[in-house]
Amino acid sequence: MNQLDRLRTTANAQSRGYQFEQLLTRCLEADGLDVVRNSRAVPGRQNDLLVQSEHIALLIEARWRNSRCNIAQISDMRDRLRSARPGVIGALFSMSGFTEEAVRSVESQRNPEILLFGEEDIVQLIEGTPLERLVDRKRGALLARGRSLPPEKRKHRARAAASGALKIKLNDGTTVPSVRSRTASLSELVLSIDLQDVTWNVARSRGVAVLCRLEIETIDQLRHVLERARHKLGMSSSGAFSIQQVTGAAWFGFGSDHLLRELQNHPSRYAATKLPARHHSEEFAYHAESSGQGLVIVSGRQRLKRSVVTDVELLIWLPGIPVDARRLRELLRELDQEHAYFSDLHGDEYFGARFREQVRLEPIGAVLKGAELVCGLVCRNPFFGEPAKLARALGLKSIGHPIAGIAGFEHVVCSLDDWIDDGEVADYYFLTQVESATTPTTSLVRLAATWNQIVS
Repeated sequence: MNQLDRLRTTANAQSRGYQFEQLLTRCLEADGLDVVRNSRAVPGRQNDLLVQSEHIALLIEARWRNSRCNIAQISDMRDRLRSARPGVIGALFSMSGFTEEAVRSVESQRNPEILLFGEEDIVQLIEGTPLERLVDRKRGALLARGRSLPPEKRKHRARAAASGALKIKLNDGTTVPSVRSRTASLSELVLSIDLQDVTWNVARSRGVAVLCRLEIETIDQLRHVLERARHKLGMSSSGAFSIQQVTGAAWFGFGSDHLLRELQNHPSRYAATKLPARHHSEEFAYHAESSGQGLVIVSGRQRLKRSVVTDVELLIWLPGIPVDARRLRELLRELDQEHAYFSDLHGDEYFGARFREQVRLEPIGAVLKGAELVCGLVCRNPFFGEPAKLARALGLKSIGHPIAGIAGFEHVVCSLDDWIDDGEVADYYFLTQVESATTPTTSLVRLAATWNQIVS
């Protein structure tokens, strides 16, 4: 990100544009893609970048000017693509955004295919999100909703990403630390609105992990673990958590402080459920990103009668072994885990699929970022108790864990692809995709949704 910040201070637009193109080239090459600058993929024309992999071929024009990309640039890209070989997709990368006319043109005329990448998309690419993943999301948005993500919504996301805790606001206006859900089965999932990319895929590896069993018993000791992970690893304090009871109840929320509060307040939580019976313990898990582009997951069990936490595990999942591991070693030493070691992870930890049909949602609340932006929804689960219905909506013959576990919850949390201001009203919301990441201790799931039209 410092590279982008430095370019923002470059007054000369031509110099800034050239350096921006160089930055994109380095990021794409680091992603394992074949990049040709000033290629002649279109006969008689010189283009910015031709990017190829086994699966895609993109003709990229990179722009960072003082004005937004307009319909003239869209028309020029169409002219280039009509002379290119079949299968080449056009891509416009613009840090200055796009005019509404340009966006409408791309959405209404999809042959030849053009994708628009704005500031937030570029930030994600620089931070390590694979280009093919971004392309899939763009193409899916056009296919499912007929929309290229609106620039003003991407601006909302970029502005909110810098600061602001997550909180849940119900439809009646009350703010709650968690949402209770009936369960049809025990599914050890954490429903998140922001799933860190775990497909690092370095030399066929899915990264490395340090897994520690912590000898702690009290919630105060658990608080200490979370505080030290936040201090030493830059773990976010706005991560997602789940608490699950085997006899038919679960709670979802955000923030390590809210997790600790809900664990302490288990008598009032269970009094509100009116469960005819309950197991003597409950499972909990907290998932958050670290500043080193990794994941930190703290999970365990609380014995309700004595309010004792047991079987607590700390999982630190990283793209690779850090060159400078001093702060990690300091954390492990403070937690009496100096014997811990890295394990190489292999296999298909990531799963993603788009909904083939428009599944509408019934929101009962919203997830707010800071005080003004809606970045997620709390909804009644349209697949509660019906995993086969979920599979059909995804166009799959069958689904396994962890995706099938979604059907076990009466209520679910969904992230919004297009954020809106608190107070804006949409005519309806619908699901767009689902992602999951399976870790050695728990499974993380992100359901994504969007709105059809803002009516007020």
